[in-house]
Amino acid sequence: MRSCLLFLFAIGNFCLFSQSFLPVCKNFSTEDYGDDAEFRCAVSDNKGTTYFGTNYGVLIYKGEKKTIGKNWGVMILPEPDVILSLYLDTTTNRLYAGTGHDFGYFQLSAYNEAEYFSLGKKLDSYKESFETWHIYKQNSSIVFHTIAALFVYDEKERLTVLKSPQGGIFHNVFPVENGLLINALDKGWFFYNGALQPVGVSDLQPDKCYSVLPLPEKNSYQFFFRNTGVFKLQFSENKFSNIKKVSSDAFDQWLSQSQLYGAGFSADREKIIFATLINGVAIAENSNLLEPASILCILV
Repeated sequence: MRSCLLFLFAIGNFCLFSQSFLPVCKNFSTEDYGDDAEFRCAVSDNKGTTYFGTNYGVLIYKGEKKTIGKNWGVMILPEPDVILSLYLDTTTNRLYAGTGHDFGYFQLSAYNEAEYFSLGKKLDSYKESFETWHIYKQNSSIVFHTIAALFVYDEKERLTVLKSPQGGIFHNVFPVENGLLINALDKGWFFYNGALQPVGVSDLQPDKCYSVLPLPEKNSYQFFFRNTGVFKLQFSENKFSNIKKVSSDAFDQWLSQSQLYGAGFSADREKIIFATLINGVAIAENSNLLEPASILCILV
């Protein structure tokens, strides 16, 4: 369930659309940053610094520097672990991190030094058994997502545990207007905005959802499910409405066979980029009905 970190380093001759769509990319190799890291997530500030969650810690890219060797740095946890999620809070200068066995934050300094503070170990029932897949800021609180619970760390440094429904899990979490939507699969959907409450019953079938993208219309979103397809709908007053399927059965089959893992719009919203586990990255026309013919190219 980790977030997909997509680097489109080489496009080749597979794409048959305008070159204006292609991103400007610079490829860095292990010769640049000095280690064979597995990248899991990334966040950046407004000063050119990017933080990458890796299989051993946080790799820091400090932007282009005149001095060779000064471009890269690393922050290691007291107990080295894979970094699954990151959130940079510029108001407190904290880099929140979720790992395979803990969650907490690095307190950053102006001199690129950092001290790590564990929050997971503050729990009375703390056990090294949870993985923190996402981190979001909701109002003034930081929300850590695991499949077993949401951990809410407020501005008074209190930690609240919101457990998943009995017999269920919090499969995925998505930011929407005024809160967070949580998919609990067979247990339905939940909404968090200071309190956790179930979303009203809808016609959406239980399925793994990997993206919820806002649409220009007020309270409108596009949901991307692995097996049941793509839907447009409205979410307001804690309920779903105006649900409309916008993918064909054949396209749904492609999503399922490819194992959808994420989706996003291009900047002009004319394309949809699909991340999959089996078939790489696919780029499709953003049409009223997604068909296999909508796919312009596949990058593997």
